[in-house]
Amino acid sequence: MNLWSRWVQRLASKEEGLSLALIRIGVGLVVAGDLLNTWWDGAIPLIWASSTQNPLGFRKPPEGWLFHALGGATLPHVQLLCILTFLCALLLSLGLASRWMALLTLQGFLALFDLNAMAGGGHDRVLSNALWILVFSQSDQTLSLSSKWRTGKWLDPTPVFAWPRWILFAQMTLLYTDTGWQKLGAEWFFWGDLRAVHNMLLSP
Repeated sequence: MNLWSRWVQRLASKEEGLSLALIRIGVGLVVAGDLLNTWWDGAIPLIWASSTQNPLGFRKPPEGWLFHALGGATLPHVQLLCILTFLCALLLSLGLASRWMALLTLQGFLALFDLNAMAGGGHDRVLSNALWILVFSQSDQTLSLSSKWRTGKWLDPTPVFAWPRWILFAQMTLLYTDTGWQKLGAEWFFWGDLRAVHNMLLSP
């Protein structure tokens, strides 16, 4: 068997979908919780409104297609997109049309956080990558409303493709290995006066 055939066979392998379902639930809840927390704290106008709408707003004019389609990133449009993205993230967690919900959550999530690069961080990119993988996976095969309506049960043992979980696992391995290597400098230890956190907190 040649290398290509082995590669195809490997990608075609399947496994129980519970792990992927738990990832789907977790990603959806994290995005929904992030947006809810931002709304609850009254931070939406501060981080995503323009300086003309809020004196403390500091975003640049949007260039994303979604806000262009909505007619601009006005505060009402930003709030509307927050609500829609929050609902899509909840439906993703519940496992209803998960591929579509992952895609819609991703587009809303990107449109919001692209308004202000300082409003997010590396964790937002990790979530974006995870949402893209969920768009192409069978994450609602089990532990979902789709499974309940399709089989009458919350748990469906039907196997799903394993490659989405492999990619997510590889992403987290690379991410935390890399950040671990970056924390080997003297500033992270007593002999470096533990300056790393101090310097990081003073960084704008």
